[in-house]
Amino acid sequence: MTIPSITNPGFETGSAPWSSITQSADYANSGTYSGKITTDGLAPGYGEGTQTLSWSNSYQGGLITFKMYVRPPSASYTAQLGLNDGVTTTYGGTQAGGSGFVLATVTKTLSLAATQLIIICRFNNSQEIEASCYFDDATILASLYGGQQIIIIS
Repeated sequence: MTIPSITNPGFETGSAPWSSITQSADYANSGTYSGKITTDGLAPGYGEGTQTLSWSNSYQGGLITFKMYVRPPSASYTAQLGLNDGVTTTYGGTQAGGSGFVLATVTKTLSLAATQLIIICRFNNSQEIEASCYFDDATILASLYGGQQIIIIS
């Protein structure tokens, strides 16, 4: 059986296979790089970066926790993580900026009809100015296979 794993969790080898998120040397929680999402500031809204993880039907009904360090630019901005299983999307609580990198977390019990596993980094920009948020050091904790705990640190 396979277990879910994140490719390039710290953006040290570029931005692939992440989508809508770029590698940046502006800030890093560890290493040299982090992922960066920039919103255009034309209107309040959000930007999202995602990665589709390898899928196995053995993940259906499993408990997945996705953790990552986030760095919104100030207290006026927030970041959060999400998990999509092809049936629904679950977002974790928001983390306000202004204090460097903070750990964000989201936990989801995957649907028994789940068809995919996508991890989501979301930057919420409530201002009408261009701004960037940084994401680094992603990890996955999966409770599969009859409740055995498996930690993946990529």
